[in-house]
Amino acid sequence: MKRWSIGLLAAFLVVGCLALVGCGGEKAQETSSTPPAAEEKGGSDELQKIMKASKEVSDLSFDIVSTCTSADQTVTSESKYWISGKKMRTETETAGMKTITIVNAKGEALVYNPTEKTAMRIPDIEAPSDLPNEWSDEDDLEAYNIVGHERMDGHDCVVVTITGAEGSGAKMWMMEDTGMPVRMESQSAEGKIVIQYKNYNLGKQPDNLFEIPGDVQVMDMSALPDMSQLPNIPNQ
Repeated sequence: MKRWSIGLLAAFLVVGCLALVGCGGEKAQETSSTPPAAEEKGGSDELQKIMKASKEVSDLSFDIVSTCTSADQTVTSESKYWISGKKMRTETETAGMKTITIVNAKGEALVYNPTEKTAMRIPDIEAPSDLPNEWSDEDDLEAYNIVGHERMDGHDCVVVTITGAEGSGAKMWMMEDTGMPVRMESQSAEGKIVIQYKNYNLGKQPDNLFEIPGDVQVMDMSALPDMSQLPNIPNQ
């Protein structure tokens, strides 16, 4: 089983905590936690239903707001995603820095700096993962357990807990009609991660989102020499 959501939360936690060390972060604000939902038995049919609905989504856009709280400090990152089949565009802003990454149908990634009109082409990048409906590719739902139904950010949601390896876990609120996550939470010794998915737009996305302007100077990273193949230089 991929445990995709556990991996996503862990990745955000590591990045967030590193950012806290490098940037100092902000003092965490007190927030009220969502009351725990009562456990519901026999929810496998409902999970199978929203899993099927989630599998059918291949074109969409959405926003992500991720918050990492650690050592009484908080780092927030905001991203915008556009997805069309295997193509993807992301715009991320952290600590005032904006990054645009475009993955084209060939599996190439273009890391684009719109201010300087430059980009780096990275070949053979892995297919996008940890996307909102990636959970629907699970081989089974043994680790998923419905614990309730709640209204979250204007959506009727199924509340699910997910058990990971070595006791790790997460809680996820998914839309009842599409299976798209609205909110994810994870708590560990390192801190707490909250990921909010907002402004979903399901449907075909404009083709020009997955292209860069013609006047952008592109550096092809595949043309650089493979440093691992260079001979070792003896110490003097």
